[in-house]
Amino acid sequence: MKTNRNIFLSLCVIFLGVVQLGSHSAEAQGITKPFLWEIEGKVPSYLFGTIHLPDPSLYPLPASVSAALNRADHIYTEITLDAVTQLKATQAMFLPPDESLTKKLSPATLKKLNQYLKTLAPNFSVQMFDRLKPWAVSMQLAMLKYQIMNPQTQPLDAYIYQFAGKNNKKSHGLEKVEEQLAVFDTISEAKQIEMLELTVDVMLSNGEKLINDMMQSYKSGNMEALAKIMTDPVFVGDDKKFADEFMDKLLDKRNVKMVKEIVKALKAEPNKVHFFAVGAGHYWGEKSIQDLLKKEGFKIKSK
Repeated sequence: MKTNRNIFLSLCVIFLGVVQLGSHSAEAQGITKPFLWEIEGKVPSYLFGTIHLPDPSLYPLPASVSAALNRADHIYTEITLDAVTQLKATQAMFLPPDESLTKKLSPATLKKLNQYLKTLAPNFSVQMFDRLKPWAVSMQLAMLKYQIMNPQTQPLDAYIYQFAGKNNKKSHGLEKVEEQLAVFDTISEAKQIEMLELTVDVMLSNGEKLINDMMQSYKSGNMEALAKIMTDPVFVGDDKKFADEFMDKLLDKRNVKMVKEIVKALKAEPNKVHFFAVGAGHYWGEKSIQDLLKKEGFKIKSK
């Protein structure tokens, strides 16, 4: 999957590895076709594509996903979602103590950022993010309104992780949070700021529609539509070389590492049911998780 963009950072996080900003109602359509695959073996194991957003319309989970979760002996998310890991993730987003976001952004960018934040709540301002790295702010902007609207709803990853604990199933992370977030720190500060500027522009213009469309593509299990949205020219920056290199780190290389962990788990306990839940974007492209597993000799079919 060779694509880059700036809400690109936010949207990639949503689907990786990532939001519907309109109002929700009890009649909102849920997941009609989940990104769910079965790995054949002595007993079946499962791959599931998630979206990292708290949307109440995603629940209850489709019967096929619930059945797979209930059958599972081991449940894997990208990273473990315990308190220690979440603290590490938060700390990784902060600037050094003597730096601040407001000193790094141009007056024009600060004005537009404040303008967008005021659309979310009158008391919001850029000061809320003054200690965060530019890439972290980019991610937060695409998810912030959604989180405000659904404070009691868990993202799928958190729900699945807690399901494991509540049902006495063994939970695991396919990677460490330090490895996951280190990808973003490889981006130069200048490029992070450029990404943030583009994210603000998109959110002020048609960001809501784009994210709505992505959510609907996720719910309907339409990977082709999802790929088309994420490769929309509105996301593509001028620096294609950077785009390709970054997405290689964000997706391709991480997929290779996660597949190694998946293969290790499947071979170590072939008589156990394993359930792997990672962002839907990891199942897209020539180096998708399911295709890499097929190259390892596993038979996989869509559920």
